[in-house]
Amino acid sequence: DREADDATRRDTERLVKQTLGVKRLETYYSLIMLDGDRMGAILAGDAATKTAITYRESFHPAVRAGFDQHAARQPRIKQYGDTKRAVSPNRHLAISGALNDFSQHVVPHVVEREHLGRVLYAGGDDVLAMLPVADMLPAMQRLRHAYSGEDPAHEGGRDPRGLTLNQGFAYLDRRLMRMMGKHATASCGAVVAHHQAPLGAVLRELRAAEQRAKNEGGRNAFSLTVIKRGG
Repeated sequence: DREADDATRRDTERLVKQTLGVKRLETYYSLIMLDGDRMGAILAGDAATKTAITYRESFHPAVRAGFDQHAARQPRIKQYGDTKRAVSPNRHLAISGALNDFSQHVVPHVVEREHLGRVLYAGGDDVLAMLPVADMLPAMQRLRHAYSGEDPAHEGGRDPRGLTLNQGFAYLDRRLMRMMGKHATASCGAVVAHHQAPLGAVLRELRAAEQRAKNEGGRNAFSLTVIKRGG
């Protein structure tokens, strides 16, 4: 009944206040929605995404040195080396593996271990998470870096938070995982909402913010909406 629900709510609020050591709980929360940019083009190996490499770039450095010697004398060999590698099932498998590791391992670590948030959904390049307002912007930036596997703040060394991002890879819990690479980007929509705002309206604004980041922001961007108690 309603009295029991109110009593449960009061007990929960009191417990949370004691745990956090605060006198008043926050009345605003944030939701973020992150989505990878140009996934279709990346899967197709479109040159515009800069994620496809040439045959020459795919060679081991020792092999590449010998190849360059022959290419200097043979224009057709050089032309072959400069050609983008054809899309193969292995490329799709690598992308699928990177997105799986990102969503299932890296995202929960960033949202729930580095910040005080909760992952509501994470699959492939899609992320939906709830966070305290104070953690929203740092978590968005960290997820963006994690998606590419590049974080300039600690390049070349271990990150004390447990997740190291460098040269397109993520190192977490003694596991090395391929991420999407420095040329892959993601866009993020975010909403800061009063806890009494209708959830349906909040989610609509969140989807609209994510679309603004992609369309008006030109991708590799974020868009923020604030929903106050008065509307």
